Amino acid sequence: MRFIDSYLSSNVGTRGTAKEQAKSGLRLGIGLGLFLIAGMLLSSGMGRVVWSASSPHYVVWPEPIGWLELTLATAILLSTAGGWWMLLAGCMVLGSVKCVIVLLGGGDVFASQATLTRLEAVELLVFAVASVVLMLRLWKKPLTIIDRVAVMLYLYSFMWHADRVEFSAAGPGLALGLFALLVAWCVHWWRADKKDSA
Repeated sequence: MRFIDSYLSSNVGTRGTAKEQAKSGLRLGIGLGLFLIAGMLLSSGMGRVVWSASSPHYVVWPEPIGWLELTLATAILLSTAGGWWMLLAGCMVLGSVKCVIVLLGGGDVFASQATLTRLEAVELLVFAVASVVLMLRLWKKPLTIIDRVAVMLYLYSFMWHADRVEFSAAGPGLALGLFALLVAWCVHWWRADKKDSA
């Protein structure tokens, strides 16, 4: 099965003819444009379906426009996951650096009005490092459908709580995203072990 990102993400390099470089830049631009469109659809859909619920973070079922936006965002993000998962992994690397700074400095130097204890920083550091470790294997091979779904669930677990900008590694939302990455990792190694034994 071929996804959109298999057409968009070819090697972007300085070698090749001007025509090849133009095609490569066009592919990269289309991929970034699709990612931005999907991000707008996702945030608008989450605003209508999740964040507008009377009880915090429940789902508003009779909101057809919101569900349509979420469906379109999911289709776009699922088909272009090979291009944007590295951005997500990079954000986790930056998050782990911030957690190390908080651990060494004793407080949140990035937002002085917010309180981030050292225990919370350790939780988030473990979560971020575990996320990056589970995503590292995606670097070597094209994403399978299981990898794409896992990365999507991981992204959606962040977006579920993005309205209040309060993330807790101990919360069930982020744990679900990390669990999805863990399942994809286990399936990958199970298939590799099965091939080796055959």
